[in-house]
Amino acid sequence: MDIRILNFPDCEDDYRSFVGQQYRHLAQHSWAWQSLLANWENLTWKAVALFSSTKEIIGLIPFCITESDLGVIAMSSPLSASYAGVLHVEDCNREVVYKTLLEAFIDYTISQGVEILTIMQSPFREDIELYQKYFKPDFSFPKFYQYIDTPDFEKNINRNGLRNLKKARDHQLEIKYFDTNDVAAVADFYDILTERLHDKHSDVPYPKEFYSELMKNLWPEGYAELSGLYHNGELVTAGISLFGWCTDIYLRLTRTSALSPLGAGWFFDYETIKRGFEKKTHAVNFQSSPSKDSSVYLYKKQWGCVEKDTHYLVKVNKNIDKFLKAGKDEVAKAFPYFFVLPFDVYH
Repeated sequence: MDIRILNFPDCEDDYRSFVGQQYRHLAQHSWAWQSLLANWENLTWKAVALFSSTKEIIGLIPFCITESDLGVIAMSSPLSASYAGVLHVEDCNREVVYKTLLEAFIDYTISQGVEILTIMQSPFREDIELYQKYFKPDFSFPKFYQYIDTPDFEKNINRNGLRNLKKARDHQLEIKYFDTNDVAAVADFYDILTERLHDKHSDVPYPKEFYSELMKNLWPEGYAELSGLYHNGELVTAGISLFGWCTDIYLRLTRTSALSPLGAGWFFDYETIKRGFEKKTHAVNFQSSPSKDSSVYLYKKQWGCVEKDTHYLVKVNKNIDKFLKAGKDEVAKAFPYFFVLPFDVYH
């Protein structure tokens, strides 16, 4: 076996070949998603890869390095719900693959002056013990996610959900799936995003160009879909779904005015879940919620979701006093797309 550091875009053929053999590969593990990261601002994409004796990748860790006046950090991989960490083929010795890759990941980042490195563990796999054993994180921050694991999901929807679905059907809501080149559709999606987050007094996480690039990279390969829900010709809900081993309800927003009267959010999610299972995905990931007391969490629970944890795993290569002294707001500003340190470590 042979360990190599891969650079973008030179490794495209090897990476694409690996994806076809990958264990429970998600849209976020695809070459299309890695291209999105590699071409995003201030990110340097790399991967530490383990090759077999027949010169094929059997496992890798994709990651991005970035730096600011505060220092140099790395993450596999940045951006929200951008799951990664150790990726591997179906048929392998997981113990050997995790040990070899994680140790190489640490050694390489130390050689590049990286002070903090982070992994966001991928869902739908039981590997936290391997990370604890070979990555030995200094900080481990659990993050639960909620998902539906059966195509027969309708039997688990509670009464409130069924009432909302009936309400939506009574209002004859219509769903439409957009072409990746539909610039106006992305603009409309972004308008709803900004409107909804403004109503919730929250900041918009990424510029409109990010969502355009996401669709441009992932839609042609079947990994992403932008869709909208209409009432009397007006767009009331819009969202992006990702498709791989599972369906990710990546981001879905409904106009505040359409939430209760139309049941639009319920109907949109129903159509997305159904479409995911029609595409033969194995689960529908509703992703995380702010807390188990939040309305978002309680909404997802009404679908009969199952819960599991992923983790942000943080390894400190150097002293982090300067990061702690700067405070969480300055660190977040310096590294906008990265999980750097858990908030509770700041004084």
